[in-house]
Amino acid sequence: MKKPSKPNPAVVAGRTFKEILLHPITYAPAAAVAVANAIIPIAWWANLPLVITSIIGEVIFWKGNWTPIYEKHEAEIQGAHSKRFNEEILQSVWRNKGPVRDLVEEMVQLKQQAEAAILADNRINTKEREILDILEETLLQTAEAAQEEGTDNQLVGGSTGAWKTAVTQEMQEALATIRELVENLDSVLQPLNPTPEEKKMALQSGLAQSTQALRNRMEESRQVKRLIEEAKRPRA
Repeated sequence: MKKPSKPNPAVVAGRTFKEILLHPITYAPAAAVAVANAIIPIAWWANLPLVITSIIGEVIFWKGNWTPIYEKHEAEIQGAHSKRFNEEILQSVWRNKGPVRDLVEEMVQLKQQAEAAILADNRINTKEREILDILEETLLQTAEAAQEEGTDNQLVGGSTGAWKTAVTQEMQEALATIRELVENLDSVLQPLNPTPEEKKMALQSGLAQSTQALRNRMEESRQVKRLIEEAKRPRA
């Protein structure tokens, strides 16, 4: 089967630009200048400082908000891509009534659970993207293996029947691996997604280490100072 194309960064960027262009904030400064000129008409050149300031403000504002908007659209596109991919995987094994189709359906369900957890915060980091890619590749290879094996086995029930395909050891291992991954997804993603409490603990730990390092330097300084003072003392 043909693997659906992955989300294109250019498409994500295009949707981000579109949202920015359609947002009322983008036109609020210009509208304010227009209203002010309608009330108190002034020469066009007198508006230049205000217009330039508003444009700079808009650039700074959207530069700061670009990342969350981009990540939101990236997550939306990834979600649509994953949904389409899962449907095509299920469609590819619909004739394999029995253990193989049950196995693939369970794999898809587990993949959906992982995707729901990963996309819940409307952003995808590098680790999450890697996991999504691995899940897709595993399901794709499983479905292709089922199709290939199905063509080598007999067709049950005539031309409209189902391919009789056996569940291989590789398929069982793939399912077990995906199941284990989903069951431990929180710990797998934890290094890149610490909770607020874990962030606080990490900060405190780092602060404690920095404080201890300062204490060590101060103790070294005191020792050096004592040595200098002892060297300056007159000897009996």
